[in-house]
Amino acid sequence: MVFVTCDLEGVFTPEIWIEVAERLGIEKLRITTREEKDYDKLMKMRIRTLKDNHVRFEDIGRIINSIDLLEGAGDFLNRLRKLCPVAVVSDTFSEFFNSGFAQKLNWPLIFCHDLVIRDGYIDDYRIRIQDSKKRTVQALHALSYEVFAFGDSYNDISMIKEADSGSLFRAPANIIAEYPEILATDEYDSLYSKIEDFVGKEKERNDGR
Repeated sequence: MVFVTCDLEGVFTPEIWIEVAERLGIEKLRITTREEKDYDKLMKMRIRTLKDNHVRFEDIGRIINSIDLLEGAGDFLNRLRKLCPVAVVSDTFSEFFNSGFAQKLNWPLIFCHDLVIRDGYIDDYRIRIQDSKKRTVQALHALSYEVFAFGDSYNDISMIKEADSGSLFRAPANIIAEYPEILATDEYDSLYSKIEDFVGKEKERNDGR
């Protein structure tokens, strides 16, 4: 049986931190995992920048609640969930996801991290588990699932490589160039076809056992 694991931001939603940066006019917050591979370094910079600019969690929550899904994202995820089980595995935070995206995406299964909020400000963050994307695929393999994975950033590469098949989706040119061995697509229909083909082949293989 096939399980799909996938990213959230850049796949179903705009990049949250870029949206926050644009709404607040804070250029440093535009940096994401597409540019910075060290997630801890990135998050510490974000938290420090928010505090320096007196941005409270409720300010970010209001921005996130106003962000729309990427065009076609909701329909694509609904189709995909009818084809096979899907888990969103993201380096976002439950507090962000529950600020609006959960309902807009029809409450999908998600594995993500948690924020530490003190006196109304983001003070720290708690990683659910190190290398959570890769280890989610490993856990699904241990449960005898075949896995198709997709995402758009550096932090998705280990998940895609650990999976039985996968694809970059709307990844920037620098990541596509750095990982030419990974298939890449920019369209939901094309991605769905790749997954549908993988599911069909796995079903044929299992039926032949």
